[in-house]
Amino acid sequence: MFELNDANGICGLGMSPEDLLDALASLVDKSILIREESGTAVCFRMLETLREYGREKAVEAAEFADLRRRHHDWYQRLVVEAEAEWISAYQLEWITRLEHETSNLREALEFSVAGDDDAAIESSLTMTATLLLFWLTRGRFNEGHNWLGHALARKTGDSTAERAKALYAASVLAEVQGDLSVAADFVAEGEALVAQMPGDKVTHARIAHADALRDLQWRSSSRMLAFG
Repeated sequence: MFELNDANGICGLGMSPEDLLDALASLVDKSILIREESGTAVCFRMLETLREYGREKAVEAAEFADLRRRHHDWYQRLVVEAEAEWISAYQLEWITRLEHETSNLREALEFSVAGDDDAAIESSLTMTATLLLFWLTRGRFNEGHNWLGHALARKTGDSTAERAKALYAASVLAEVQGDLSVAADFVAEGEALVAQMPGDKVTHARIAHADALRDLQWRSSSRMLAFG
């Protein structure tokens, strides 16, 4: 499922908004796309068989790799924008939007975690860490844990704030799931990382917050065992 802005950002290169809208309307008329309304948004979707056929044709035309890259870049920008506006009056709108975009987000995440160069690794860290608030809100702890695990399994030669942010996110999800030993491992790696970035106060604060949450959870669990 996608909205008009998605189609424009990914496939509208070199097309005017009017031409793109005409192209989408033509595809709806031919039953290639299905038009749906979701609240105030107009969305389009495609049957899986047609989607696979389109994918095959894009591969044959040597266009698929470029389209996947543009798709990934578009959705990375989307989640970064969502995070920036999360603590605002737009939060519920973003939750609804990201919920509708779940399949596209997963496709973009698959693309980012599959790359093995430094840029791809940084991208996977950015996307997975940025989606923490959405995963927490929707209770998708296992999904977030799995994606972060894939992203953190690969390392570049440099210490980066993006990796530290992903370690923070992974630690928070582990704490929420009660896996305090795993959370402690993420915090420890984060502390070693931020020691190499003395001027980055935001990154230091994230790791300190993760450590405080882990300690709070541990103390709470200890009290429950003591008085249980």
